Amino acid sequence: MKRILFCLALLAAFTLSACGTQPTAPEDAAVPMEGDGTPQYEASNPLANHLDRSNLTDETVSNATQNLNLEAEDSGVSAKLQQAMGGPNLLYLSLEVTYPDTVEHLELMDHAPVFTLNGVGQATEDNSIAGIGSSWGCDPDSTTITYLLTAESPQALLTPGQEVTLRMEEAATGADLSFSWTITNQTPCQTISLQDAAGNAVGSAVLSPFALSASFEPTGEDILDLMGGLVLLDRNGNQLTPNESAENSSTDRQELFFIFYSPVMVDQVSQVKIGTLSGTVS
Repeated sequence: MKRILFCLALLAAFTLSACGTQPTAPEDAAVPMEGDGTPQYEASNPLANHLDRSNLTDETVSNATQNLNLEAEDSGVSAKLQQAMGGPNLLYLSLEVTYPDTVEHLELMDHAPVFTLNGVGQATEDNSIAGIGSSWGCDPDSTTITYLLTAESPQALLTPGQEVTLRMEEAATGADLSFSWTITNQTPCQTISLQDAAGNAVGSAVLSPFALSASFEPTGEDILDLMGGLVLLDRNGNQLTPNESAENSSTDRQELFFIFYSPVMVDQVSQVKIGTLSGTVS
């Protein structure tokens, strides 16, 4: 999967010094702020520190959040899967890991763990239900890292009642940790028919407050133009700004995945445009 980031979430709340895969965010990156402009940090709600939830209602945030507090230990490594937040096509996961030695001594800055998310009953060869990306911040002299994981499911399989298992394989220590739970996160979700400029149906998209996944026939447009060409319009024709990043999967069909760092209310979106393609939200 080729990943191009057009806008990056700021991981300041987890970052104590330069470490891990923390990119430098642009000035307009979405960061929850206090009234005086300083970043918020909620120890009891770690995922809230990485998303601008100002566009979401309190009810939507509550329904999208699942407190897990699942613990596992292996080879001297202990971990707690703290929280999940998101919807059917994207879940954010917060995982706090404590190692038997410091980050620097274990060379963890250069060797990220391998994460997989498997679903019970999924008809795929490896039983994988979503692709996992990871970012983190840490102090090289510390023994603890908090990983911010993104579980991306273009087919919107991360639905309430789905049983899943997160696995973490750590090469530096040989640790193999697993966390199993049943998803309860509930957020509004819309499937949208995509049409080309001539009005022909060429694909579809799944829109949730946290992401948009699209699959459509190749249009002949440059992939970079498509990845940078997402437009969400409200019912008054005004453009919404979800502060997104985009990914492209090369298949027989064009597969695009847009992550929203400033989540949006689905019922506020009237129309979706990707390059010359468009779709109406019912």
